[in-house]
Amino acid sequence: MDPIPRRYSLVAQVGDILQEEIRSGLMRDALPSELDLARRFQVSRPTIRDALEILRKAGLIESSRGQNHRIVPQKVSAEVQSETRGVTVLGFAPLDELSPFSLSLMSQIQLAAGSKYEVRIVSNSNITTPAALRELTSREKQRCWVLIGPPADVLQWFEASRLPCLALAPSIRSSVVPVLAMDMQSVMMHSFSLAKQRGYSGPYLLIPANRQTSETARFFGEVQQKYPQRDSAIFSHDTTMNGVRRAVEKIMRSKRGDEQPPLILVVRPKHALMTLSVLRAQDLKPGAHYGLISIGRENYIDYVIPTMACYTIKKQRLFKKFLRMLSEILDSGYTRPGLFSVIADFYEGETFPRLGGQ
Repeated sequence: MDPIPRRYSLVAQVGDILQEEIRSGLMRDALPSELDLARRFQVSRPTIRDALEILRKAGLIESSRGQNHRIVPQKVSAEVQSETRGVTVLGFAPLDELSPFSLSLMSQIQLAAGSKYEVRIVSNSNITTPAALRELTSREKQRCWVLIGPPADVLQWFEASRLPCLALAPSIRSSVVPVLAMDMQSVMMHSFSLAKQRGYSGPYLLIPANRQTSETARFFGEVQQKYPQRDSAIFSHDTTMNGVRRAVEKIMRSKRGDEQPPLILVVRPKHALMTLSVLRAQDLKPGAHYGLISIGRENYIDYVIPTMACYTIKKQRLFKKFLRMLSEILDSGYTRPGLFSVIADFYEGETFPRLGGQ
């Protein structure tokens, strides 16, 4: 009788994955706790303990009471150790075109990690192709790649490459890379509720054309289904001033003769500022003809007249969470993939007044 092959057990699978990450240098110094590993692999703690026993017998880890399992340094190749230096932070536009927020985050990363790791900033618009990314990542073996506002196809490339990375991306979800972002679902739910409470039609989402398949648009569509009686829609633009003008004019034409002014919800502060310029050029007044909310806030928004209503995350709260996630990757090589959302605050502004003294 032919022998029946045994199934590949969960213990063996977990053990193989951890061995590969240790031998490749993705994990160094110490493993995460048994509880964190159980959550990551979605298995029981006894399964994790059995997998760790495989690593212990292979001489890859050692442990002592009350401490996480330490990785035996000799088992990480000298070649990997010498090549793996620190952190490369990627921006996807020239430095002088990055938002103040992105520049502040880069500065915070240098302050937080620079004393222990080499931190390199690479920011230009020519690193978005697969060929450019392959050349860059093959030249530098880093403990972590930090992606600030990556295009969706760049994030997909890093997912496929399995390189250790962390992303700040306002509207992208990943099952491989940890992504920190504003909680867009709560933003959409709140904006629909506010439009109804204050007597506006909509909201109407104004979004760059290359983000029409983003999480922002998806959450807008999901909330839209919960308010079937609301007159709402998505309008896209090409990010230029003329493109924003055309989109805004489409919204205003569609609402001509309507007693309820439209609430326009704009992704990115600079596009909200363009929208306000278009509306003011047509001598339209907030409250009487429109309501306007920016998703995101930059310092220049504070000097706009009329003052801009906006959703934003306090910088220090986001920086603290982002740097904590980066530290975890740098110190342990362990990444927790998924979308990590931060609740936004709503700031009142003259561009979205209450109607009729409500």
